[in-house]
Amino acid sequence: MPTVISDDDIYRARLVYLGPSGYTLPVQLTYTQYGLGFAYMFLLITVGWLIFGTVEVIGCSIAAAIGLTYYTWRFVDYDQPVLAVLKVAFTDWRPLRGEREQPVAKLTGSHIIVRHTITGPDRPQYQLTDGRTR
Repeated sequence: MPTVISDDDIYRARLVYLGPSGYTLPVQLTYTQYGLGFAYMFLLITVGWLIFGTVEVIGCSIAAAIGLTYYTWRFVDYDQPVLAVLKVAFTDWRPLRGEREQPVAKLTGSHIIVRHTITGPDRPQYQLTDGRTR
């Protein structure tokens, strides 16, 4: 009689937590998804406690952590791990400093100087826009 091989190896290769023995969870999440979700949840609970002075924001924090984890995981694959995605998100979120656009100088005809060294002494004088001659 042939032996039956379970498909648990497939899930172990992905590092998926299926739940406690004998019970499976309704969702299949990787360990890093659980870790990122808990990190988001504790961060949001801490921010809520600092802002509102109470921990009664746990329900909203859990919901927001699930949403943030789902949104973050849309950009994660084998080529872009979680830390790389979070690093890119953090660096793109911050504004660049020191690289501001400088205003373009305003050029007018009164700033143009025609010198004899360039044109030569035998050339005629040029009249500027404000009526002066050079």
